Amino acid sequence: MIVLIIVEERREDSRRRLQRTIAELEEQKRILKTQLQQRIHKWSENFKQPNFIRTRDKISFTVGVANACFSPLIGMKKKKSFFL
Repeated sequence: MIVLIIVEERREDSRRRLQRTIAELEEQKRILKTQLQQRIHKWSENFKQPNFIRTRDKISFTVGVANACFSPLIGMKKKKSFFL
């Protein structure tokens, strides 16, 4: 009889811990969702500003120029080793 009472108490304790864990996970989920929404809003506001567009255009231009300059060099190196 005592063993049955102990098992029931442990079972009840496990249920309480599970409910507490579920509640904590739901709270963390709510916090993360709020943070994500705030970051998306901040990025969308920054994206609309002229400074951000200029910076983005500068980065894409730089990457494009680097690609145009280095692609032929890589192609020539492969081409030379092919003929040797």
